[in-house]
Amino acid sequence: MPQIEIDMRELQKRPGCLIGIGAGSVVLVLALVALFSSLFTPRAVAEVPTSTPTATPAPTATPLPTPLPPPPTPTPEPDIRIWMPDAVGAYLLEAPGGAILIQIPNGEHVRLLDEVQPYGGVNWLSASYLGNDGWLVEQAVFTLPAPPAAVVTSQDGAFLRTAPFGQVITWLSPGSPIIKILEEVEDETYTWAHVVVPDGRDGWVARFLLGDE
Repeated sequence: MPQIEIDMRELQKRPGCLIGIGAGSVVLVLALVALFSSLFTPRAVAEVPTSTPTATPAPTATPLPTPLPPPPTPTPEPDIRIWMPDAVGAYLLEAPGGAILIQIPNGEHVRLLDEVQPYGGVNWLSASYLGNDGWLVEQAVFTLPAPPAAVVTSQDGAFLRTAPFGQVITWLSPGSPIIKILEEVEDETYTWAHVVVPDGRDGWVARFLLGDE
């Protein structure tokens, strides 16, 4: 390969050439540096705004409605009735020992007025019947523990006996309430009912003389 000899003296005579070569080299180097810098310098990444998640409030528990208390059970009215053994009923008087206002048949309902007054060796109770306010002898007033199991429906009344066809204990007027029927038996003639009357005595009555209230 032929060698090129450079005569330094010639170059010294042409300093502008060296300057031109040097300046061009510098420009080239700077251009390359700029190019490499643009290639390898990391570009700024546009920041994406990060939204802070809003906390979802916890659902508020809906309080259950307070149940209403059950309505009070109405107190049943006491079953207060007139009953006089061996009689058809009792008299309502205008005062203890006074004049008669009205006769109340056995089995009829009355309303007591919560007053008691002794007279003639017995107690008298203030009561109301069919709009009449007066006084009843205590022995004629009974509070039944339950609705009657039966009443005497015969217009002639019925005899309460010690046994079927037995001795008579008392006479029960029409409308007399029967508290309980304990048992029933049959003989050749009748069906007999073993019953309890308002004053607590028990005995036997021919069943056909009794019926529903």
